[in-house]
Amino acid sequence: MSAIDRIAIRRVDVERATVISAQPFGAVVSKLAAAIGHPDMSEFARAVTAARTSADLEAAVNAAIGTAGLMEMAHFDIGEVLRKDMPGAPKRCASSSAIR
Repeated sequence: MSAIDRIAIRRVDVERATVISAQPFGAVVSKLAAAIGHPDMSEFARAVTAARTSADLEAAVNAAIGTAGLMEMAHFDIGEVLRKDMPGAPKRCASSSAIR
């Protein structure tokens, strides 16, 4: 049995949200960003590692989440990716990976 055969696979339901607004793009992105926690991931990893109990771990997570109850795990500029192959692609696109 190879190492890959021993990897546990777990399905996770994911929700995608699309925001349609008459407000300027920057205003919408700012409001969304303000509601999501943006922890220093190195510091967060240290806090998770240092947690000795589930209460300690919960405290570390609660300190990292924003008012929406979400924490950003990664942030990508989808427009940057699209512009590599499509020079006319929009310059104002953003995608975040957040967990609850």
